[in-house]
Amino acid sequence: MAANNVEEGGRDNALFHYTVYAKKKWPSGWQGKVSLFNEKHVKPIYDDAGLNRIIKQHEKKDWGYKCNDTPMCNLCDKKLCKSRKYGIGDEIVFPSLTDLQKIKLEKPYYYLNVDGERLYLENVKFLKQQNLFQEACMEQLDFKPPTVKPKDWDMIINPLMKNHEPVEPPEGVTTNDQLQNHLEEFCLNRHIGTEMSDLKRGGVWTDDGYHHFIFSKFYNQFLIRQRWDVNYSRTAQMLKEVCNCEDKRIGKDKASVFRVKQFDLKEEEYTQKELKPKDVF
Repeated sequence: MAANNVEEGGRDNALFHYTVYAKKKWPSGWQGKVSLFNEKHVKPIYDDAGLNRIIKQHEKKDWGYKCNDTPMCNLCDKKLCKSRKYGIGDEIVFPSLTDLQKIKLEKPYYYLNVDGERLYLENVKFLKQQNLFQEACMEQLDFKPPTVKPKDWDMIINPLMKNHEPVEPPEGVTTNDQLQNHLEEFCLNRHIGTEMSDLKRGGVWTDDGYHHFIFSKFYNQFLIRQRWDVNYSRTAQMLKEVCNCEDKRIGKDKASVFRVKQFDLKEEEYTQKELKPKDVF
């Protein structure tokens, strides 16, 4: 800050921050050092009233550094500062949070840089609830960030959420992909029965280019056994939106079924194992 000078908009924070440093380095004459810093490096210079207000604040109490406030946050190097004689030392300072990534799943998880170290957050609750965020830091990064006021927490998290980086998950792991795979397996490999009369027992009837099945049988007898954790009604809607299923009434009793275009039966590739020739001897 001394090298580049402090301009209007960051003067108050910068002078306050410098005063913390001055008290550590010159315990008996720090007021004069603060006044000198103001004259040389604050543009425009603080008047006597403004300067005295900050000095009086520090005469009454020992304050900590304002590492996360402008303009200091743009210059701060916490790891280096900890090693300096008049740095933060063991002082507990709220970490710098940057580069929030959101993995785009039905139930997304997150990655966040905490003072440059990568933190995994299981779900959005770890961003909403400060105590869960602190627990994640303690488990993965071996430190507990200080608690800030709820209003300040919102001011930290909201810009991160607004500017987060969406990340596509690996192919086949999204909830939509899993449902599509489960549906295909159910329709092609269901052995309970393949006639229309077998539908009520949980079978799949294939006719005129479509697989037909009763949704409740698919959900309760098949999906639940695959540890599927999306609720009944949401799954039914996903089948329509994601898998292009449609409602249909069939048979004399107008039974309600779902139908989907027939899947191609995949041929399993088999490679003949090569055997070593027998030793003639």
